[in-house]
Amino acid sequence: YFGFSRGLQKAPRYKENVAFGLSNIGLAERCLGEVERIATQIDGGRDAVLGALMQADVLIAQMRFSQAIGLVSELLARPHVATDPALVARGTCTVAWAHYGQGAYPLARSLCSVLRSTPRNSTSTRLQMNTEILAALLDARSGRTEAAVRSVCTALELLMQHGPLPEEQLDLVNAAELAVHLRRPDLAAP
Repeated sequence: YFGFSRGLQKAPRYKENVAFGLSNIGLAERCLGEVERIATQIDGGRDAVLGALMQADVLIAQMRFSQAIGLVSELLARPHVATDPALVARGTCTVAWAHYGQGAYPLARSLCSVLRSTPRNSTSTRLQMNTEILAALLDARSGRTEAAVRSVCTALELLMQHGPLPEEQLDLVNAAELAVHLRRPDLAAP
């Protein structure tokens, strides 16, 4: 009635983020259903795609990696998504994490390379940090300690340059845990 359709769309997305952060996957799924319903009614475009990408994150949390990959692949095949560099980058990162979860490390590493070569103006700082953390995990698992340390340092530099970011604590915990695992407490301390 008041024309606050954007707020109507954002509220269940915020609720989903909180529920997902608290590991309440059932509530997160219900909120995403609401996001999709509202987005379809209002504009049916970008917000519906973002909701579907969030659904893929939930599928990854449930270790339903193949379903997450299938969902994102279907989204990226849509013409209006394929021409949006930010959505393509977000989807590519989600697929990379799904491959990591499956243990398909070469595929995940390849997608990280694609994301790293994507122009910076097409990706958010959060996505860049997410990519660096995934790359560090992949390098740490394959015993490439120096490469993992470089990725952790890049993630921390991005955080320091552009913070505060949404969900900053998660990034800090991931980077600090990686730094400890790589026997670099000097990086973990900040």
